Amino acid sequence: WFVQQPPEVQAAAIEDYERVRGVISTLREHGCRIALDDLGAGYAGLNSLAQLQPDYVKLDMALIRRIHTKSSTRRLVKHILEFCAGEQIPVISEGVETADEHDMVREIGCPLMQGDFIASPGPAFPDPL
Repeated sequence: WFVQQPPEVQAAAIEDYERVRGVISTLREHGCRIALDDLGAGYAGLNSLAQLQPDYVKLDMALIRRIHTKSSTRRLVKHILEFCAGEQIPVISEGVETADEHDMVREIGCPLMQGDFIASPGPAFPDPL
């Protein structure tokens, strides 16, 4: 199962963490909060988590899909949750689609979730006046 990103969405490996940390610092000075999206898939890896110290971490839905049946995935997610708790970084589980996934994610210690089990996507924001 593969979903291709829209052409306007760009993803790339970070080659210059020092520069990115500088940009993040500037954004934070302007009140922005930073989320590391899709941790566990593609370019959003553990090195990015350690190097960037985001305000939030969003676990990729591939880690959450059928987590109630995958003990190795549960252990991995528990370790990520433990690391993030130590760094005071809230973790959001993406793609919670079933009651079993919801219950397991909650049981292993991640109370923040998004996905169709929680709520279906709503309408787009209206254009500003």
